[in-house]
Amino acid sequence: MRFGIVILPQAPWPIARERWRAAEELGFDNAWIYDHLSWLSLADQPWGATIPTLTAAATVTERIRLGTFVSGPNFRHPVPFAKELATLDDISGGRVLLGVGSGAAVAHDNEVLGERPYTAGERHERFTEFVDLLDALLRFETPGSGGVDADGTWYRAVGARMVGRPVQTPRLPFAIAANGPRALDLVARLGQAWITNGPRGVADDAWWDEIAALAGRLDEAMERRGRDPRSLERHLSVDATSGDRFALRSIDEFEEAVGRAGALGFTHLVVHWPRAEGVYAGSEAVLAEAASRSIATAEAAATVGRTMSTASGITRIEQGASLRDTVETAVASAIISGQMEAGLVVSVPALAARFDVSATPVREAMLNLAKRGLVVPLRNKGFRVTEVDESLLEQLAQVRHLLEPEAMAELAAVFTPEMEKAGRRLADAIVKGAARRDLPAYLLADHDFHLGLLRHLGNPVLESIVSDLRQRTRLGGLTRLLQSDLLAASAAEHHELLDLLAAHDAAGARALMHRHIGHVVGWWAGNDERPSRATVHPNSM
Repeated sequence: MRFGIVILPQAPWPIARERWRAAEELGFDNAWIYDHLSWLSLADQPWGATIPTLTAAATVTERIRLGTFVSGPNFRHPVPFAKELATLDDISGGRVLLGVGSGAAVAHDNEVLGERPYTAGERHERFTEFVDLLDALLRFETPGSGGVDADGTWYRAVGARMVGRPVQTPRLPFAIAANGPRALDLVARLGQAWITNGPRGVADDAWWDEIAALAGRLDEAMERRGRDPRSLERHLSVDATSGDRFALRSIDEFEEAVGRAGALGFTHLVVHWPRAEGVYAGSEAVLAEAASRSIATAEAAATVGRTMSTASGITRIEQGASLRDTVETAVASAIISGQMEAGLVVSVPALAARFDVSATPVREAMLNLAKRGLVVPLRNKGFRVTEVDESLLEQLAQVRHLLEPEAMAELAAVFTPEMEKAGRRLADAIVKGAARRDLPAYLLADHDFHLGLLRHLGNPVLESIVSDLRQRTRLGGLTRLLQSDLLAASAAEHHELLDLLAAHDAAGARALMHRHIGHVVGWWAGNDERPSRATVHPNSM
């Protein structure tokens, strides 16, 4: 799951500028702005213009996507609006996501311009025409056509010029707000994303039930249009203007929303920057904590998710493995490789949402990881990845030097072609993982390779001890090895060890295993390898 934040255009720019920058620094995927002339209970307060604010935000940010939440036909005409959006997309470097909606009747933007209130049917017809013309304009004109023409009930365009090429192709993406069946069909026809804030006047579990029903109706609309429902981003705004729901009222409320939205298949959770009082009143401290915990967890979970998908091709996770074991394996691999850094706090709801499973197997997996010393539980917060200092790495390596090289020397005397065949398959997987710079695949195959060799000796106590030592080891330098040839060199040692075992070369296998374990405090820890570090056992001399 990703996260979006709405920044209302109320603060003077010196203050607003820091909020837009902070949204990017905190890790939000999208930053949104309301598109109204004034807004409901805040009509008597300062309210800035949308496009100038987004343009300014584009100049002080680099990565975060910028969008309207949402624009509609109440006071906009597609022709000048398309020109503004195309220019904004150019200035931002292709980061604009256009949120569009039919325009709520309570907004009164059209009445400010002297228009009458419209019926629900009229508003939808106008909205459809608005979106269709924007779709044509933002794809830019066909060369030699003389511009874009339209002659609709609500909007006309006569030779509207959109010369050149859009920054995003075929045009900037549409995030269409929809709850009703006709609007959901419009999402299925033209949308790259769906926005919903659910039904009005419904609270608590009933609101979430309605959200689940809406998501199901959208799936049906997508299928009728021949589109895969999974191809669409889904943005859920959980905050209610009535005050019944505000995700940043507390960290518990935020994490509950994350878990429930993720369980319903939403890709993005949208919250509002906390205001001092009134609507969306809350604490910026809760915002900061939510970002440091749940948003960081989402990034970590994305890494773990990649680990999970890779794991299915490795024998360590076999078909039929429990969800708990699968999650535990994936998270452990990400921690050991350094992809989830020491000190990172992860929450169970955010991980469960990322994995699309219930919280129970994730919580069980994290408790097992706590027993292994990879994380420590934090009351009401989640789990923090533990640190392993260099002296402990030295001690772990020294114990492995006492055990594994002698075990390989013993194995050399009884090594068979069948053992070699099984080892070659895993050694190939290790080499391929290194070549693809796929650390999860590398680590999982490496684990199976070494434990598999020890298993041939028929000593489960030895196998268990070595497995525990390996699980307590951190290989924080592996990510840096991706930019060099050292990971490939380390991977090649597995085939070299098999060559020595197949030749029944006990001394060679012993020496190579000492060298290989030395990487724990050398390459794999991000250190240069000196003989005094990489070789700490006298038998390797």
